[in-house]
Amino acid sequence: MLDEPLLQLKNASFIHFNGITLECSRGMGVYIEKGKENKIENCVFRNLGIVGICVGKGIEPFAELTHEGDGQPASGKIGKPDEL
Repeated sequence: MLDEPLLQLKNASFIHFNGITLECSRGMGVYIEKGKENKIENCVFRNLGIVGICVGKGIEPFAELTHEGDGQPASGKIGKPDEL
């Protein structure tokens, strides 16, 4: 029932994931923000609620299901409504 990313890399560099399976989560698989030369290879992403990998900040969900503004940058989010 996890809504948060399974793995989060914030301001991390030179991290290498190879040959792992990330599955069964309501959130995203991997979230990467800032850092450099991180590598994900030969990995399997399945049965995730949002996306496998997100690189960079997303936006806070809008108050209503309309795009009433620019949105506010937010770590670990893509901009989906909380109440889906």
